[in-house]
Amino acid sequence: MAMNGATELSPAARRLAALDELHFKLEKFLNLMAALVILGLMFVGTYQVFGRKLLNIPVPGYVDIVEVSMTIFAFLGIAYCQKLGGHIRMEIIIGRFKGRWLYAVELLGTLAVIMLMTILIYYTWEHFMRAYTIGDSSIDIEIILWPSKLLVPFGCYCRRSVSPG
Repeated sequence: MAMNGATELSPAARRLAALDELHFKLEKFLNLMAALVILGLMFVGTYQVFGRKLLNIPVPGYVDIVEVSMTIFAFLGIAYCQKLGGHIRMEIIIGRFKGRWLYAVELLGTLAVIMLMTILIYYTWEHFMRAYTIGDSSIDIEIILWPSKLLVPFGCYCRRSVSPG
């Protein structure tokens, strides 16, 4: 029997679908924030080039700004990319399997990624806590670094909680 819509789903499946839709809205919002950071960084980079060459007024701490911004656009967009299937996969190997073997290989890959992301979340959280405790900052203009280090476990957690496919 084919499903025609959400009305044929059980109440628990409808709640899960609503939760997935809410999670997808969060992923889209975080991806938009990452895109806006990239746009802003492009404007700052353009001003850096023209300000340095034409006006002799470079952006103070430009390298520090770029370093902090990289974590924002790298880790806020990762869950959205995974949701849309934009990640890189080993299709050469997986494409050779069919039926139950394909499901088994997909399950094995998914479990491996969940384990890897869990390990990454744990150790990046520890790294964030260390930076927060000591008050870690950048060298040039002393930007506080712990918020950007918190984005790493946050982005990994959002990516880990995404359903495959």
